[in-house]
Amino acid sequence: MRTSPAAHGGFFVPSFAAAAILLACAGPSTAADPEREKIARSVKALQAAKDHDAAIAAIRDRLAKSSDPYLRALLADALFKSGQKEEALATAEALCGELERKEREAKLPPEEAGVQKSALELREKMLPGSREFQDLKRSSVAGWLDLARKKAARGEGPAARLALGFAEKVDPKDPELEKVLETVEEIGVRGEWKDLANLKPASVKEPKEHPFRLNWPPTFLGESTDVLRKAGFYLPNQKFIYMHPPDDDEGSWAIFRFQSPVQLFKARIAVPHPEKKEGDVLFKLFTDGKEIASEQVRGGEPAHRVFKKFPPCRELKLFVGRNGHWHWDDCLWIEPRVK
Repeated sequence: MRTSPAAHGGFFVPSFAAAAILLACAGPSTAADPEREKIARSVKALQAAKDHDAAIAAIRDRLAKSSDPYLRALLADALFKSGQKEEALATAEALCGELERKEREAKLPPEEAGVQKSALELREKMLPGSREFQDLKRSSVAGWLDLARKKAARGEGPAARLALGFAEKVDPKDPELEKVLETVEEIGVRGEWKDLANLKPASVKEPKEHPFRLNWPPTFLGESTDVLRKAGFYLPNQKFIYMHPPDDDEGSWAIFRFQSPVQLFKARIAVPHPEKKEGDVLFKLFTDGKEIASEQVRGGEPAHRVFKKFPPCRELKLFVGRNGHWHWDDCLWIEPRVK
């Protein structure tokens, strides 16, 4: 049985309370298991006493010793009953996705098929007109982002990305999405952020007319400081790298090498001519000689945010190339950092 999560109006139909159906109509693989019966009775008693936190803690304590999918479904149900609907949905969807992957790979044990069947049956019952679905639809993007932050703080990358995905479905243009994404991508990456603009590159290719520069005052760009500041291209004490492509197809570049491997890069990139609206450049990023990012930026556009995670590397190359003529192709890498 292959099934994908049903979606209505851009929102996934939730599968929070898979355990509720399991407890009501469990087969031999669930009800006949003494350990499952024991935890189910304990959780039910705690919920009857309105002690939802203790019920959740009891399930998590068991999950610390076992990855039993039944316990994970039970946790989703307990979270939902306690009012933590975003976390309940994230827990249930992660479980269903894992079971579906196992099914595709023909590695789904018979005892887990019952958990999957119950969760999928519940999905069919959760129609768009249901109260549960309407509660989900009313969930603000802030709720999902808050859950993503909490999961990231705990180091739970998959769960944090799942919550972030739901936030994006609610409002793909929310300005906080990119900031939370950066926090999520930093999970497991050690060390401090380093300012590339404070480091001397190992090698540089540059046109003589427009040499490579680190942290110079911006007056050489042909724009006033006020114009640059209003457009968000310059702030006092701001770190930046200036480059300009040559009048050929080979581009300009700067290579940085590191004693310790890095695996994150972030910056804002811009062609800093907000009023002339001239200049058209391809910004590229290479790690250990392999291109990992490319973005076209034109004059008149606001700065583009760049955030990339990649396999650990010791060499990073910043590249800029013309996209047509090279007039006004001044390029800024604003606050470029690695970690």
